Amino acid sequence: MDTLIQQFIFILDWFFESLISPFFTLIGMGLEWIIIKPLMVLHVPVLWQVILVAVATALLSRLLRRWMKVVQRDQLFKEKFTAQRLQQKNIDLLNDWKARDSLYRYTDNEIDEDFNTYLAQRFARHMQVYMIPLFLSQYWLSTVFPSEKLISQFGSPYLIDLSDKGWAMQGVSITVVFLLAYVFTLIGCFLADRAGLSARRPSTGSMLPVHQTE
Repeated sequence: MDTLIQQFIFILDWFFESLISPFFTLIGMGLEWIIIKPLMVLHVPVLWQVILVAVATALLSRLLRRWMKVVQRDQLFKEKFTAQRLQQKNIDLLNDWKARDSLYRYTDNEIDEDFNTYLAQRFARHMQVYMIPLFLSQYWLSTVFPSEKLISQFGSPYLIDLSDKGWAMQGVSITVVFLLAYVFTLIGCFLADRAGLSARRPSTGSMLPVHQTE
């Protein structure tokens, strides 16, 4: 049994080192030539390069969110949950208390099971939409701008050096800049969506008939 496990681990290691790792390395090099190199040619500061990558990652998350129909799936569950609650109210019309109790237990178990399934699926969708692009982009940036490169270029491993300010924080790293830009971009997108929904809703006054006077 131990021999089989060791062989299986050996196959996984070979698969990762021979196929997966070179594949992601090749993709990272391609993205560097497509995204980072043109920005360097345009003399865009590294700070803004990181911000632009974070904005692009946030927009990718939004695209994945739309492609995976996250909002529609959430709405479908809310409608199903509301319908199940309405069905429970109809149980009160039964005269037999034993039947009411049995049906309440059955519907409660069904609702709990559906809710747990929804939470698990929702967590998986949000991992795919937000966390995976976030982690992959951060890992890629750490290979494009390693600490050695930042030290040789700026004299500090931080993207924004604050060591001469006398503050407790020595500097702002690429990770912090990326996360802030990513989060604020998502917040801006959500606010824009909410503003768009509010603008598309017909106002109450526009629905009233207009009486013309002669």
